[in-house]
Amino acid sequence: MAFSMFKSCTTLALTSLFLTSTAAPTTRQAPNYAPTSQSDTFKVIANVTGTDLPQSVNGWALTSYHLSAGAGYAVLVDPTTPSRDFYINGTASEVRFNSATVASDGGSPPFPWGMVVNSPANTVSINAGLGEQGLGLTIFPDPVPKLHGPASAGWYACDAALPSGDAVQLFSLPLGDTAPAGCAQVTLLPQCTEGDGVEHPFANTVNCYPDVAGIDWTVYSA
Repeated sequence: MAFSMFKSCTTLALTSLFLTSTAAPTTRQAPNYAPTSQSDTFKVIANVTGTDLPQSVNGWALTSYHLSAGAGYAVLVDPTTPSRDFYINGTASEVRFNSATVASDGGSPPFPWGMVVNSPANTVSINAGLGEQGLGLTIFPDPVPKLHGPASAGWYACDAALPSGDAVQLFSLPLGDTAPAGCAQVTLLPQCTEGDGVEHPFANTVNCYPDVAGIDWTVYSA
C-alpha cells in the first residue's frame, strides 16, 4: 500500500512538472507609442508633465518675445496666437553627434534665429543667428521625439513680468533639479508643419506628431 501510494504521488508530481514545462510561454506586451509623421519644419508644443500654471499651458506653442534688435526670450503662447516654425539645422554628422542647432526664420527677407540656453539663469533665448549647438530633438533609440537642451533634464515654464508685458517664460531644467514652486514642468514636443516655403540647405527631416493636442497619452507607453 505504501509503495502504491508513493508511486501515485510520484506520477502526479511528474505529470504536474510536464504540464508546467509544456504550458504556453508568457508573452510580453510590446510598448505602444503615439504615431509620428515626418517633416523638416515643426512647431514646439508644451505637454505639462506635473503641476500646471493657473492658466494651463498644456498645448501651448513656443515662440519669441522681443527684447531688442536680434534678441528675444523663448515664451509659450496659447494655440490661437501665431508662433514660430522651427527646424533642426546641421549636417547628418552634426545631428548624430549632438552638435546641430534649433533654428527658426524671421525678418524680411527671412534670416535664421536660433535657440540659446543662458547660464546660470537657465533662461532660454531665441536670438538672431543659428543658435547654440547641443539643442535638438531626441532621435533613435528614444521612441518619443522631444526637444532636449545641452546637459539639461528638461524644461519648465513660469509666469513672468517681462519688459513689454507679462508672458509665460521658458527655462531649461538642469539635471537633478525640479521645477520651482509656482512653475510648470513641461516636455516640448515637435508638431509637424508644412513650413513657410523658405529653403534650408541643412534642415533635417525629423519625426514629429501630426497633432500633439489630439494625443491621448493615457493609452500609450510614453
